[in-house]
Amino acid sequence: NHPHWVQVQLRRGHHHTCAQLRVRQLGHLDQDRPGDPGVLWGVRVTNLHNFIVAALNSTNQQTDLTALVDFTYYPFGNAYWVNVTGCEATPEANISDYPWAVTDTSPPWGYNLVTRQCFNTQCGPSNDAPPADCYSNEVMPYCQHGELECIINRVEDCARTQVQSNWAAVDFLVCMEEQYDSLAANAQDFTKIDAAITQCAGSLDAAAIQGCYNSQQGFQQQQVSAKNTPAHDGVPYLLVNGQSLQTPSFGSKDDPILSCPDFLSRALCSVLSDPPASCTSEYLM
Repeated sequence: NHPHWVQVQLRRGHHHTCAQLRVRQLGHLDQDRPGDPGVLWGVRVTNLHNFIVAALNSTNQQTDLTALVDFTYYPFGNAYWVNVTGCEATPEANISDYPWAVTDTSPPWGYNLVTRQCFNTQCGPSNDAPPADCYSNEVMPYCQHGELECIINRVEDCARTQVQSNWAAVDFLVCMEEQYDSLAANAQDFTKIDAAITQCAGSLDAAAIQGCYNSQQGFQQQQVSAKNTPAHDGVPYLLVNGQSLQTPSFGSKDDPILSCPDFLSRALCSVLSDPPASCTSEYLM
């Protein structure tokens, strides 16, 4: 059972991300690559938030469509571990400057794009022999928009362990995204993070998610996402059957990935040889 891959790569700078999607009903399987790296999840907070609460959430409501799509997400995005062999952090990437959450008024700090790109190359899916020091079981990775971003990434990694179909985690992801601003305003208040997990869990096991993100299991899940995060220029980054959905307006207010709630549904419906009823003509145009 090796259905055709549909990859949706989402990078999250402001909290986590990619997503890996497989469509079962396609006319041919010449691009079927079951060993492909998954999708990345990571964006600037606003971009990722918009995609998750709009496009991903909307697609999740189309149950006849999601029934045809295997979905996996890897919330790591623009993060990296420092001092990896070959990618030693530059002096400006000073972990002591690490903020809780970056805002428009935050002072400059040490996030380093070149180091992040090197990490993706050295430690991502394109390297069959990554350095032994790529990943840590003791310290959090360095996230573009601060410590909270990495914590929420790990919480969402842990939610992945609680579901058989990752579509079942989407409501949790949407809810956690909606809690982000409140959590950002309460630095180091981990009781509020636990409360948000409880509030968002729904049918998921909140205690198990909390236990995961506070343990070695959380580190292990974060490493899975890091290993499956390929080199990328920006976020969100979406691939369908290996084809990028980025447009010339990428990152702007006119970017359809961000501005069209039905963007993901349209992309999935358009590649199905036998689209379900929810893929109306408007999705196939």
